[in-house]
Amino acid sequence: MRIALALMVLVLAVSPLAATQADDENAITPDIAVAHVKWGVRGDEDPDGTPRQPRNGVMMQAVMKRDGKWTVVAAQNTNIR
Repeated sequence: MRIALALMVLVLAVSPLAATQADDENAITPDIAVAHVKWGVRGDEDPDGTPRQPRNGVMMQAVMKRDGKWTVVAAQNTNIR
């Protein structure tokens, strides 16, 4: 499994958000990489309980291996309309 998608799966395991595809992953060094992960969310609600429409997006993540574990060190998220 790709690094960024694996990290997204762990983060999203307790939410209605799902990582759907890791589009690309570019290693900068053996311990640093940049990835773009497509995501989708279904079934979430506004703070007042009103259901939201399904949405999709893409997240760019910069990840770094620290003490043998991959960690997201920066991220940028964009909704796709």
